[in-house]
Amino acid sequence: QIIIIKQKATFIEMEKLKKDMESKDIEIQKIKQEVQVKQKEIIEQQKNTQINENKDN
Repeated sequence: QIIIIKQKATFIEMEKLKKDMESKDIEIQKIKQEVQVKQKEIIEQQKNTQINENKDN
């Protein structure tokens, strides 16, 4: 019976860890998306800067 209780506790811990991992994965995906958006913004800014510099020359 002690073994069954330990197995249950281990199972519950594993489920908690799975949920933690899933939420971390979701966080990672959000951060990756934010990074992509920022990269696109930077590229656009650089393009605009180049266009403006070309106009000035």
